[in-house]
Amino acid sequence: MLSPTMHACQRCGYNLVQSPVQPNRARLRARLSELDSLITALQAERDALQAESDGIVYPALSLPPEITADIFEHCVVPLSIPSSALVPLLLTRICREWRQIALASPRLWQSLQIPGSLPVTVLKTWLSCTGNLPLDFLFHTRDYSDTLFESMLRRSHQWRDVHFAILPMLLHRINNRDNLLPNLRKIHLDVCGLDVYPETIRIRNAPLLREALVTTHTNFELPWQQLTSLKLAYKSLMECLAILACCPLLRHLDASPDTLGSAVTQPTVVTLAHLESCISSFSDHSLLQYLALPRLEQLSLYSIGDRPGHAAAFMERSRCRLRKFDVLSGIFVSDHFREILLALPDSVEHLSVSWWHAERADVVFATLGEVEILPRINRLILKGDELSRDGYQSLFDALRARAQGTTHMSVSVSVHEDVYSRGITVLPDSAQIGQFRELVAMGMNLRLEVSTTVDSSPVVFDWT
Repeated sequence: MLSPTMHACQRCGYNLVQSPVQPNRARLRARLSELDSLITALQAERDALQAESDGIVYPALSLPPEITADIFEHCVVPLSIPSSALVPLLLTRICREWRQIALASPRLWQSLQIPGSLPVTVLKTWLSCTGNLPLDFLFHTRDYSDTLFESMLRRSHQWRDVHFAILPMLLHRINNRDNLLPNLRKIHLDVCGLDVYPETIRIRNAPLLREALVTTHTNFELPWQQLTSLKLAYKSLMECLAILACCPLLRHLDASPDTLGSAVTQPTVVTLAHLESCISSFSDHSLLQYLALPRLEQLSLYSIGDRPGHAAAFMERSRCRLRKFDVLSGIFVSDHFREILLALPDSVEHLSVSWWHAERADVVFATLGEVEILPRINRLILKGDELSRDGYQSLFDALRARAQGTTHMSVSVSVHEDVYSRGITVLPDSAQIGQFRELVAMGMNLRLEVSTTVDSSPVVFDWT
């Protein structure tokens, strides 16, 4: 019998000294059996939990698809908001069901922004989702490539509200001598750069076009005779008058002629019989000195200018019942501001004035204190960049004079203090706050807001 201490055979490697095999094998098999039982139990538990999870339906997912699609459409915001173009894409990333509903809702994709960096494949996919519905879009690029532009031109029959901010070299592609624009209602023509396209761009065959914004030196020919709203910029006074003479149906106008080359060789008054609101200015190159607007209700001035006599002549010529007057610029000569208000008819009920620097605030308040000037004002909006303690007192004196002459008046005053330049923020003291409360007791609705360049939370005194 071999000794247990004998070494392994050098020929076959057999070794008599080995650990017991049977006990180890039994132990492993027992453990495997235990694990098999656990796996069976865990699988049964998993199946039960999965069934319970599958039975849970979120309320939002239980809605009929057409209701969900209608809700999606209310999530779309105007193109003027930069992030609006992302809304349809965000809705496709929530879940599979929402993605299918979004892609099957053409109205969700009617509005889009097209930067020059947008891949053509993305644009084509987006357009395919719109079907044949009208399109609203902002096309903005500084690229000379017309690949994206050509894709949009193929859809010109769907254009509805469009804004082109492109290089002059691409403008000629809009020249639609033959293309039909049956859905076009509003167009904004702009340029990226100072170059001028040498030829006149003609946009025709747009029977529904009612609103146009032309903010470029390039000449355009539009169906002026059917427009009801028009904005003109970078045009000479003669160009503006020539265009307006072709716009008999205008109701809203925003135009300030270019100061270069604005001489009028043959002064001719253009009468716009339907115009209700106008934004312009009284200056050397004022468009208003050549207009008669008998139905004008709202007049806003970019600047008062240095020709206040033009205002009196304009009002005498128009004989309109003006109801709202706005001074958009806070820079004006003291005497001119008073002369402008004196020229306005007594029918004005809503007055909005901006000032720049405290000395102009004093002029505004002193003029408003003369109650014989615009005696029917019942809505007053005042905005300025600074106001001193004495300025608050002048404001109170003017409002008190007005409050004594009317049974009801609503006043909003906004002051934005530049702390960096002034170093301090001036607020009304307790005595002045008490005076303002007296005005409220007299029946005035008053709101005073003071904001600063360093604090996002304004100080608000609201007695409305």
